[in-house]
Amino acid sequence: VVEKEAETERKRALIEAEKVAQVAEIKFGQKVMEKETEKKISEIEDSAFLARQKAKADAEFYTAQRAAEANKLKLTPEYLQLMKFKAIAANSKIYFGSDIPHMFMESGPGSSSSRTSKAIDILSEDLQNLD
Repeated sequence: VVEKEAETERKRALIEAEKVAQVAEIKFGQKVMEKETEKKISEIEDSAFLARQKAKADAEFYTAQRAAEANKLKLTPEYLQLMKFKAIAANSKIYFGSDIPHMFMESGPGSSSSRTSKAIDILSEDLQNLD
């Protein structure tokens, strides 16, 4: 009888141990699944963030590229010379001397008197329009 009780107790302990092991295995499986789900969510968030950053960088690059192209078309030598004359006209200082016309008109090699006279004409028209 004692042996049967001992055997029954061993079986009961074995069943209890198997039950605990199964519960631990299920809990471990749940934790693994939770971690995998968190990992997938993190990957999705990272890819969305990366896509947003890439789109933002592409937009900034496109804007900078278009601005550079526009400036390249806009900043012609004639336009720059006109802006130079406008800046000179806006200067409130008065200069005296015999070399002053040559100081502003001959700005470098290749400058022609016809371009200069055109720029002066445009500048004088703009000044008259300001009045």
